Amino acid sequence: GELRWPRHAVVADGELYCADGTNHCVVVFRLDGRHLRSLGAPGDGPGQLESPHAVAIVGDRVLVADHGNHRIACFCVAAEPEIVSF
Repeated sequence: GELRWPRHAVVADGELYCADGTNHCVVVFRLDGRHLRSLGAPGDGPGQLESPHAVAIVGDRVLVADHGNHRIACFCVAAEPEIVSF
């Protein structure tokens, strides 16, 4: 849950989502600072990120500007996780 290169953060539903460019993931915290989970892992495959720069929340989807992979990655945070990119 430690941030190494926080690039951009947003708050949604009482949680803070932060794009971490060095850890190649989106780190999710409670507003009191407690780490909840991380989205993504290093790489260029589905569910993987390379130097994410920004994050947005739209409904139950976390959209990530995946700078190193030249795409927008989408993580669905509903009951059944879904990972797509475009």
